[in-house]
Amino acid sequence: MESSVPNFEQARKCLSEDPVWNSISTDKERYELFEKWLDRVEERKEAEKEEIRKKHRQAFLEYLESCTWVSIATTWKEAEGKLSTVEEFTRLSKYDRIQVFDEFMKKVEERESASRAVKEEIRKRKESQSRIAMRKLLREHFEAAILHAKLCWKEYLGIIGENEVIKGVENNLTGSRPRDLFMDMIEEAEVAYEHDVPILEECLKNSPVDITTIDFEHFNSHLKECKQYDDISALSSVKLYLLEEQSKAAEAGHHQRKRTADDQPDATEAKRIK
Repeated sequence: MESSVPNFEQARKCLSEDPVWNSISTDKERYELFEKWLDRVEERKEAEKEEIRKKHRQAFLEYLESCTWVSIATTWKEAEGKLSTVEEFTRLSKYDRIQVFDEFMKKVEERESASRAVKEEIRKRKESQSRIAMRKLLREHFEAAILHAKLCWKEYLGIIGENEVIKGVENNLTGSRPRDLFMDMIEEAEVAYEHDVPILEECLKNSPVDITTIDFEHFNSHLKECKQYDDISALSSVKLYLLEEQSKAAEAGHHQRKRTADDQPDATEAKRIK
């Protein structure tokens, strides 16, 4: 017991003239009362010590918050070396030093985890926006008949050239790639073409045109005169149909010229016959 706290004999001498003390009939009762008082004194001292300890722990925690050199990779050994001359560190017990440091490192880990989660969410949002932008671009090209059901990916890239929207999707770490989005649009174009071909054939049956010589603009204008034109779901179907028919006509013409050439004897054979 500390010297500042009197023992029972000292207390009895000091309180010998106190009426309350003298009202207690026996020394045994006085001693029990004295012991209770000592317990309360001890409790107050412990409470004061604990309050000071808490303040010192909080001061050390606040000091750690100001340390820019602390990172998620910082070990206790590294920290202990750097903090050895810091008052907020040295006035704590070793147990408190380690405990406060561990508590602080948990906060650092939580912040790091939250920061990674935020960055990941931002990345996902940007990647989603880039895919939306490319789908919009593909839709515009489909509606403008730049893209049609039988266009391949490499041909499409050759038509549009360098494109920042496509580059944006190429830079994504996750999700659909540019070619995947392109193929999704092609599938939609194929469905539209399958729907539109019978309508185009019906229009041309009622209003025939020379497929081999007409260009797309005039071909489309010609079709607009047909009553069923409004039932065509995609302009790209009109363009693809024209390309397909012109290709068939060109191939048929090639075969016809080849047969004609095969039917005619060459110059050497002609001389021999003469």
